Amino acid sequence: MRHPGLSVLFAGTFRHHLPGDHVDEVRFDEPVIISAIEIMDLHAPEVYESLSVYDGSCPQDFPVDIFFRSGGDECFKRLSHPFLYYSSAPPLLDQDVEATEDDYGSYWNLEVAETDHLVLRGTHDCLTMILYGY
Repeated sequence: MRHPGLSVLFAGTFRHHLPGDHVDEVRFDEPVIISAIEIMDLHAPEVYESLSVYDGSCPQDFPVDIFFRSGGDECFKRLSHPFLYYSSAPPLLDQDVEATEDDYGSYWNLEVAETDHLVLRGTHDCLTMILYGY
């Protein structure tokens, strides 16, 4: 885990058997504050096995849009500008969002309002993600 002060809110993999544009959702029973998102590379270290995160993300690069719903709002808002996940290069992000890259994935520090529902849209076959926050 990268930040001992943050809790892991979600760790999981979304798999799709057909190519194309996919939509995945993460729902929470109670509102949470998401502070960081990590998209795992195919070669994630064994330290992540304790989180039941065994798969990496593929293909090697794909666009990702992440949206969140705040409170009782009906509309979803963008969490950040659309970006391109690329397993060996920093993603394209808004300058206000801090991104770091290492040998096993991309990590984004975010400041987000409370949310109980995230929607991810992208052309991934497999997306392994960890959400950190409170």
